[in-house]
Amino acid sequence: MLQAAKDYPKLTKTESHMTSVRDAINDEGRKVYPDPGLPGSMNTLHLFSVNFTASWSTTESSSRSSPQSTNVSITTPPHISPLSLTCITPDDLAFGPSIRDKIYRFTGPYQSGFKRGRSCADIVWAQRMLTSVVMTRKWDFHKMGIDLSRAFDTIKRKRILDVLLQAGCNEDEVRLARSLLAETKLRVCVKNELSDSFETSIRSPQGDSLSPVFFTCYLAAALSSVRESSNRPNPPVSSLGLPLEMEYAHDVDSPDEEKKPLDHLQPVAAEKLKVDNLFMNVTKTEFTHVYLAEATETDSHGKAVRGNESWRKNKTLGSLLCSTSDITARCIQGNVTFHTLQKLWSQRTKIPPKTRLRLYNTYCVSIMLYNCNSWAAPKVMLDKLDACHRRHRSLLATEPYQQPGTMRTVQ
Repeated sequence: MLQAAKDYPKLTKTESHMTSVRDAINDEGRKVYPDPGLPGSMNTLHLFSVNFTASWSTTESSSRSSPQSTNVSITTPPHISPLSLTCITPDDLAFGPSIRDKIYRFTGPYQSGFKRGRSCADIVWAQRMLTSVVMTRKWDFHKMGIDLSRAFDTIKRKRILDVLLQAGCNEDEVRLARSLLAETKLRVCVKNELSDSFETSIRSPQGDSLSPVFFTCYLAAALSSVRESSNRPNPPVSSLGLPLEMEYAHDVDSPDEEKKPLDHLQPVAAEKLKVDNLFMNVTKTEFTHVYLAEATETDSHGKAVRGNESWRKNKTLGSLLCSTSDITARCIQGNVTFHTLQKLWSQRTKIPPKTRLRLYNTYCVSIMLYNCNSWAAPKVMLDKLDACHRRHRSLLATEPYQQPGTMRTVQ
């Protein structure tokens, strides 16, 4: 994102609102898909493009709509396009292509963490795609977010080797993994004093490039047993084409059209994950109902509920589900960061303008444009983001720094 925002332009009032968000992101920042021929390369975005651009129908007996095989076509909502950062995946560093295909196939397209061409933007984009359907079709869905306590520190090493065999790894590959896991020692630091080293039999070694890959394989096997015990579809895709699992490392979201299956899934998941030494924090499990309130619906204080539904404040991997709320939060965070660096901006004689702009792009623009290519917001909100950016750039370029509250709005 830092590289993508490097050439973010100074805006004028006559420029289109799209300039500030979509066109400012260069090709390096756009979504990089896995090799289409790679087993398991079909991801959540593809599932949505296949299933949620299909047909819809409304029923007279209910205000809800559900996907059916009729000829009412919907298209992808405006301003939605995926964005992720390219990176070198850990399995490329150690195992290479020989095991990568097996890992991708075993973890499935529902896991977006530590894979080539995948990122948290997959899940954010997919869930905002669902919310856009809610806003336009009076459809609703429920979502359960699972929180795992100390996930990377509790996995059993012997179980990791068994999971690699399930994934189709040969003896040489398992032997290599065993050599990486064997004789791992830890030392405890208390008040700057280190204890004697001792061997451990659980947790994946911290700092090792393969640790996250081992964990995603381990979690995939555990979630497979959860599906078997809870009568969830395996693979986790509903008959309507809705993905029932979205994973990024240890963050697991389970969408469903009804809340009852999720209420049944919670205790089963907690019990089955515990068998694999994964502990689900039941008190932090989040249930979210994404819906569009009726125009006449009010809360206990008499205020309109529409536009203020609780799900609009729900966070998914650092981004709010509602694009309008997310842009507002990004502007606030960008302003806070800008004012925090007051001393930096004020040293005009010591820091040249080009360097100040690079620092601004690094510290502020990266915050304001995080996951921006999955926004589906009205023009007025994008104009608000433009105005915030123009105000910052004007103060950086020509005027001495002003205290918060004295900033003038650039016309």
